[in-house]
Amino acid sequence: MEKEYQNQARQEIAKWESTGPGFLSQVGDFVLTPARKAAEALIPKGAQDVIEKTIHGFLAGLRSGTSATFSRDEVRNRVKGHLEKCGDELQASDTAAKHYWNWHLGYAAAEGGATGAAGILGLPADIPALFGLCLRLIQEMATCYGYDVEQEEEL
Repeated sequence: MEKEYQNQARQEIAKWESTGPGFLSQVGDFVLTPARKAAEALIPKGAQDVIEKTIHGFLAGLRSGTSATFSRDEVRNRVKGHLEKCGDELQASDTAAKHYWNWHLGYAAAEGGATGAAGILGLPADIPALFGLCLRLIQEMATCYGYDVEQEEEL
């Protein structure tokens, strides 16, 4: 059973790696590349550096804040419980990660609905809240697979 699950995972990864960019990615590149080039041409290099440092600082602070919103021990215990049932580390990690993925889909829908109900006034709350949810999910999923999210190089 263990080898079968891992072989299936390898096949899924190989298929994913051989697939090119999807339609939305291609459209995004088509639309955003000219905008990026225009911004680079119009915004002075010094201002670009300040913007980059500001965004980096915002995301670092958000990452630090979101890591305090979940229990790494709870995540590890969930993986351990699945491991006891199935006997395969990868399958146990995948099952726990899917649990957190599904919960965060619900969180994101509720967050988007709540801030969307406020219209344009909800936008300043929507973006950091969505980024926070995404970073929290990334950290929980990384913990499922044994990464230490307290270590900068692990993220």
